[in-house]
Amino acid sequence: MVFGDADLDAAARTIAGQYNNAGQVCLAGTRILAERSIAEDLLGWVRQQVEASKVGDPRDGGTKVGPLIHPEAFERVAGFVERVPSPMAPSRSGVASVTTSAISISPNPPC
Repeated sequence: MVFGDADLDAAARTIAGQYNNAGQVCLAGTRILAERSIAEDLLGWVRQQVEASKVGDPRDGGTKVGPLIHPEAFERVAGFVERVPSPMAPSRSGVASVTTSAISISPNPPC
């Protein structure tokens, strides 16, 4: 939950941190509740944080988000993306496909 008097930069860093471990941690949130008065600004801050996250090989020091652990995990996360209400939905280009070398979903914040 993010209230109107929150430090939006700190809140956005925390929210974007949900992508760490490709969201495969039991503490990764699935919803963000923000006070209406700051929701658009918060979304902008989150977008900046997420767009700065490099998706790729976890052995690369610059990578912030690695692949999902298994094709079933990919399907689970892709299902979350599919269920996002349409005004907030990321574009379908944010969902990558399963390949033989990696199973990744790129963070693609809503516009």
